[in-house]
Amino acid sequence: MAIAIYTLIDGTNYGQRLQNLALQTVLEQITGSRVETVGYYRPLSGKYQDTLSLRNRVSYLVYEALTLHYPPARLWRRFWQRTAFYRFNRDRIHLAPRQFAVGEENIAAPNYWSERYDGFIAGSDQIWNLDIPTVTPLAFLRFARPGQRYSYAASVCCAPEVLHETDWAREGLREMDGLSVREDVGLDTVEQITGRRPVWDLDPALLLDADAWNRLLALPAGRSRRPYILVYQIDSSADPALEPWARAFADARGWQLVHAREIGCGPAGWVRLVRDASLVVADSYHGLIFSLLFRVPFVLSSSRGEGMNTRLSSLLNRLELPPRHYDGMPDAEILEGVDWQAVHARLADLRRESLEHLTNTVARLEGRESDACAVTL
Repeated sequence: MAIAIYTLIDGTNYGQRLQNLALQTVLEQITGSRVETVGYYRPLSGKYQDTLSLRNRVSYLVYEALTLHYPPARLWRRFWQRTAFYRFNRDRIHLAPRQFAVGEENIAAPNYWSERYDGFIAGSDQIWNLDIPTVTPLAFLRFARPGQRYSYAASVCCAPEVLHETDWAREGLREMDGLSVREDVGLDTVEQITGRRPVWDLDPALLLDADAWNRLLALPAGRSRRPYILVYQIDSSADPALEPWARAFADARGWQLVHAREIGCGPAGWVRLVRDASLVVADSYHGLIFSLLFRVPFVLSSSRGEGMNTRLSSLLNRLELPPRHYDGMPDAEILEGVDWQAVHARLADLRRESLEHLTNTVARLEGRESDACAVTL
């Protein structure tokens, strides 16, 4: 049984790479077979593997120096961050021998991919966010044959009317054999377009518990001796008050303030930063996810826009947690306000449901069930 994941594969986004690894790991446990990843890229030159080369990393260095005017220290961190991501992809992600490139956005079956694999699972991450340039008709698996097209915890994120008004996205959703999303708003949006109610599933990163992540990433057991606040702010311009608040909170306690963007680490190093923090201050969905997994107190920004807020609120609501915005909570509640036992009991229930949905999807792809309709709760 040969199943492939279709997901976003470019850039240096921690959540993107970690959800890819998680879904790969879980699918391989379910199928007992190697699971490969395919995606779409816009190359500087040559094959996708070339984009992971030293030449490519140096090219990005020059590009960021000339166009973004990054100072030398930041350029150096970016180079080593890309190097760490290159090694992560090389060592941990089973990339398919061929990836989709420019000119293949509308390729139809039969083709190399539809013949190589028995089925595809699109997900997770912002795989159906049409605001992202690398989200094309391929993200809706239109290159695959009927019966091969499933999603897992796919993220819509863009405004619902964008999906309705984009012909290839609307038709791509209708042609999917099984539908799974990770935001509550995605349930309604997809149902309006397809007439079928998708299932809500956990992001793949939450399918593994903290112990599994420690083993998978071979993280050392030791923790930092000095308490620190980890600030993981993807868009600092959206909420300029977040960093000063975090600094004041740290200074009042004699804690260190660590900015994830200033470390230049890869996905494994980033997970360790979250795990060992005394508090995580984030505007990131996966910043929230790994804080939950490792029982690290967290507060969030509410200023990343509707798409991010929807993702955060969907997960928090399912776990019966309040929004936890940093600018609206007393200090004592920030550090002590989460009933971790209750949260993880609820998370365990959601994990069992999501694993059952994913197992049913694999069974359909293997032909062990004749009904190829969307999985329903």
